[in-house]
Amino acid sequence: MAFNFCEVDLSEGFLAEWRQYGEDFINSGLTADCGLDPESVRDNAVYARFSHSEIEELLQIAARIQALEILHPLFAFCVYHLHHSPVGSGYTQWPDLEAWMGKDKNAFYMLAALTLIPVIRKKYHTMAIPEELIHDTVLQFSGFYRNHRIGYNAPGIIMEQMFWLKNYRDGILFRHGRMEFRAETFADYGMVLRQRRTGHKIMIASGGRCHDEDGYYAAPGTPGGWDTTFIHTVDTICGHAILPCGRVMAEKVTLDMSEWEIALEAGDDVIDVHIPPGGGLSLEVCRDSLLRAAAFFPALMPQRHFKAFFCHSWIFNTQLEEKMPDSNLAKFMREPYLFPVESDRFTGMFFVFSRSNINEEMLPELPRDTSLRQSMLEIVESGRSLRNGGMIYCLEDLEHFGAQYYRRNYQL
Repeated sequence: MAFNFCEVDLSEGFLAEWRQYGEDFINSGLTADCGLDPESVRDNAVYARFSHSEIEELLQIAARIQALEILHPLFAFCVYHLHHSPVGSGYTQWPDLEAWMGKDKNAFYMLAALTLIPVIRKKYHTMAIPEELIHDTVLQFSGFYRNHRIGYNAPGIIMEQMFWLKNYRDGILFRHGRMEFRAETFADYGMVLRQRRTGHKIMIASGGRCHDEDGYYAAPGTPGGWDTTFIHTVDTICGHAILPCGRVMAEKVTLDMSEWEIALEAGDDVIDVHIPPGGGLSLEVCRDSLLRAAAFFPALMPQRHFKAFFCHSWIFNTQLEEKMPDSNLAKFMREPYLFPVESDRFTGMFFVFSRSNINEEMLPELPRDTSLRQSMLEIVESGRSLRNGGMIYCLEDLEHFGAQYYRRNYQL
């Protein structure tokens, strides 16, 4: 099949992907009928639990693409790229197809993404993953489709989210109930210590991180900001304690290693938590999801020694706990041990509003139809920046989930 995009504007980012993968793609012999036929579209969308109306919509759009021969090379190349490129290779600079597809332009890319479903099923089957778990894991496809509908009132997938689907292709992510999980290695966010006598935990911040006067992340050089220090000797650890509510204390503490031991440090195995769109965050639902994952990963990967759950997300923004104290989000946030991480002004708004590249000019037009959206807009409109947050929950403490264990038992 000849590669001809004479009528499509191509960005340098897309051309870089073509230079890397184009020759192999042409040699593969892949054609545009790979996944656009009604049977494939229906089978893949049904498996990913698209609704009946969504499937009918996709079938109509697939028929339109089949009739637009100018788009066939791009569709085939997108399928090849999704199947063969690394997870980190994204799609934000791929062609905008509004001239051909109108409001359905990003449904073109969702149809290409759905061709991953048979590949994902085969991959997970080789790993002896139960069919029900595979079925649950690919729910993100329909979740992303609905995100696009929420943000743009049109079928499709937000281009910033395309890359994520390759995690399933590679057999990395697993959905257990409400949440998704993957095996990770803990980065240098700090060190968690266990009191030998009681088992209680305290987290000490890594050195060289800038924080504001309230103990939250600040960009280096921020006026009024201060940097953490961390000194680890055979006998002691000296540094800045992190409160379980996610703030770093400016005063230094020194812990005697005869009374404390390391529970979690950089390089340890952790279970990374991802919270996909849709569904609530009641403590019961969250506990069920965590318990399932805690049993699953040691059995799947017995060579690894998982010590904690870990997450880095806008969901653990402590500003939201303050503004929505009675929400399920706030109740969930009080359970793990929180710590500050790098943030930017509009952190999390992409996920809450399902809109790309949110900026100051867009704020007046964004909907305020939920308490979460209203709270986020109030924060940024007050001149403040939103926060990301990190969390850990040690597996050995999971029996205490629901009791605010870390906050209730924090002591030096």
